[in-house]
Amino acid sequence: MIRKRFYQSGLTLIELLIAITIMGLAVTSLTSSIWQRAEQNKRLSMTLEIQQAVMSAQPLINMQLQSGSESGELQFGEILVAWQAQAIEQSETKGRMNFETLQLDGAGISLRLFEISIQASVESAYREYQYIRLVKG
Repeated sequence: MIRKRFYQSGLTLIELLIAITIMGLAVTSLTSSIWQRAEQNKRLSMTLEIQQAVMSAQPLINMQLQSGSESGELQFGEILVAWQAQAIEQSETKGRMNFETLQLDGAGISLRLFEISIQASVESAYREYQYIRLVKG
């Protein structure tokens, strides 16, 4: 009786399981990397939108300061910009500056110095800014 050897092409069960595991790890890490990149882009986009809203708000805040208001809220699309100003007295500048009056072409202009705090928020992003502004008034 002659025995013939049969050679079967293909993979064994162990080889197949190892290949599936490696593919699963590769797909998982690729998906995770894409998701993290998308989240990073979303946060960056929100930060840029907030910064643009704050830059747009500053002239409006200055106008409201000149009209006597010392706090307020502004809406720029989905972004809420809340602000509050606090006058800085000349005694707090420790003699480094005198801003009581400024002479321009013989006309005295009254100036006030404010420290302005801005809180801007959209969805889960929140940023705070502070700056000092010299305002007529």
